Amino acid sequence: MTEHEYKRLSAPADLAATRAGLSPERRHAADAMKLYLRLAHALRFAVAERDQHAYRRTFRVFRRAARRLERRHAAITPQPKLQLGNIHNAPAMPTRAAKRTLAAAA
Repeated sequence: MTEHEYKRLSAPADLAATRAGLSPERRHAADAMKLYLRLAHALRFAVAERDQHAYRRTFRVFRRAARRLERRHAAITPQPKLQLGNIHNAPAMPTRAAKRTLAAAA
């Protein structure tokens, strides 16, 4: 290892200085995306647990989070190359007819 490499590798790292800061609009969009993904996970969990009450409560907030994410994404300048797509699709709670069909098939 050369002396230059040794000095570079042994220097204290200031991660806050090397990490690029996000603009406020991008930070808001990132926060909205985190909330949306957390709620999408909670919806999938409610469907897996067949918990109608948790599904209904979470779905109400999920719709608001999807609208918030769309607003925050639209506010980013310049526009990101990747578009959001349809973020309003949520996992559906199985109906009773679907439950009977699954039980009959088993």
